[in-house]
Parts: sequence; C-alpha cells; structure tokens
Amino acid sequence: MLANQAGTERFRNHMCPSYFRHAQGALIVYDIGCPKSFEELTTWVKMIEKYSGSRLVKVIIGNKIDLPCRAISKQLAEEYAKSINCPYLETSAKTGMNVKQSFLTLIQAIIEKNSNELKVKEKSISLHEKSINRRKHCCNRF
Repeated sequence: MLANQAGTERFRNHMCPSYFRHAQGALIVYDIGCPKSFEELTTWVKMIEKYSGSRLVKVIIGNKIDLPCRAISKQLAEEYAKSINCPYLETSAKTGMNVKQSFLTLIQAIIEKNSNELKVKEKSISLHEKSINRRKHCCNRF
C-alpha cells in the first residue's frame, strides 16, 4: 500500500488506522529542509506502532537532497533512525536518486523480518509397498 499523506491531520486521524492494520512496511518520509517535517516523524512512528504493532517494518527517508538548503543534518537523522532500529536513506524524488533503493531496502527488511514465516517447508512423501495377499487359485491373477 502506498499513501501520500501530505501532512494532513484529517488523513492522520481518520484513515491511518485502517491503512496500518494490515501493512507490512512503511517508508516514513520527511523533508530535509523542514524541521517541522522531521519533528513529526516521532508522531508518525508512534501512530504506526499503535495500529500495526511491532511487526511493521519502517524505513526513515530524508527527501529533497537535491535542494541546497538543508535544515536537518544527515547525522541527526541517522541517529534518530538508529534509535528506533530503522534503516535510513536520503532521496530526491525530483532526480530519482535512491528512490528505487528505498523500496528495495524496505522489501529486504520485510523479508528478513518475516524470514521464518516465508521459508518453504519441505514436505516429504513416503511410499510403502502394499502387501498383496496372493491366492493360489487359478482365477486370481494377482
């Protein structure tokens, strides 16, 4: 499921619970040039955990690295992501830099987290010869 919440309160309060309930992963994106956007990461993380529990995999994404004005240092963002045990990447939606890698990172993290559930269990079939009662009559062909 992909959803662009665009920071709206209405989305956050009414639609998020149903979206997060069955989700397996989330890319939580903030604008590296906007401190308020970074501050709201905590709110989003708490909401995701409230409605999905700890099973949902999260990746923190710093977006707009193509712009010269940076308000949030990469180090600060990496420390935050590490504190909540999430991978961190920086992207540019405008240039496409690391966008594909963001999704690949999320998918790989989901697979790793659920690897025990996703392993294919080998099923074995045992064939045993059935003993046939052989009669010694002329009409029995077995």
